Amino acid sequence: MHPVLQSCDILLQLVRALIAGVRAFNSAEHGAQATDYVRTKAAAGRLAAGLRLAEVYLRRVLIIMALELEPTLVDVPQKNLEKRRKDRPRKTMPKLRAPSFIVLPKVPALTDAALAKMQRGQSGKVTTFTALGARKPVFIGTLKARLENLAKIADNPLQRAKRLAFHLARKRHGPLFAPDGPVKAPSRMGRMRRLWNTETSATYKAMGFSIRSQSERRPPPLQPLRKYGPSILVLGG
Repeated sequence: MHPVLQSCDILLQLVRALIAGVRAFNSAEHGAQATDYVRTKAAAGRLAAGLRLAEVYLRRVLIIMALELEPTLVDVPQKNLEKRRKDRPRKTMPKLRAPSFIVLPKVPALTDAALAKMQRGQSGKVTTFTALGARKPVFIGTLKARLENLAKIADNPLQRAKRLAFHLARKRHGPLFAPDGPVKAPSRMGRMRRLWNTETSATYKAMGFSIRSQSERRPPPLQPLRKYGPSILVLGG
C-alpha cells in the first residue's frame, strides 16, 4: 500500500462509509435504485444534502493527501513532457461523461445587494407557494451520478491526489485554507443526519487545522507548464 494511502486510511474509510450510507438511505427510503425520479422535492433535497456532505469531506481528504505527496514530486523537463504528449495515443471521448468533481471550487464574490441584506439580518430567501394539485416527479439522476462518481474517486483516490498535488505545486503557492463546509448535518437530511457522527465531525475539523499547518511548510513550487511556444513579446525587458 502507498504510504499516503496508509496514513489516510482512517479518513478514506470514513468518507467511503459516508458515501455508502447516503446511497443506502436513498435506496431504502425512496427505492431510487430502479428509477431516477422521486415523488417530492424534500426527498431530492435530502439526497442533495447528503451528497454535499460527502463532497466537502472528500475535498479535504484529497487536499491532505496532495500536501503529503507534494514533497515527493519530481518536475519533468518541458521537452520530455512535450515528447510524452506526442507519443501518447489519442483516446476517443465518450458522448456521456461522468459529472466533474471540483476539489477547489471558485467562490464568487458577494454582490452589494447580498451584503446589504446580510447587514440588515435578512437571509435573502424567497418563499414560493405552488398551486395545489398533482406534483410532478423530481429527477435525481444527476445527483445519483455525482454520488457514484464520488464513490469511484474514494475507492481509488491516489491518482486524483497526485494530479491535485501537481496543480498545487505549480499554481497554488503558499499557505492554503481548507474548503468551507457545514459545521453539522442540516436538519433537512432527516434520519440521514446520523451519518455525520462524532468521529466524522471531529476528523473533518481536524483536517481543516492540518491543511492550514501543513501548507505553511510546503516545498518550493514547481515550474509552470508551458502550453504554448515561447513568446516573442517580452514585458519589462
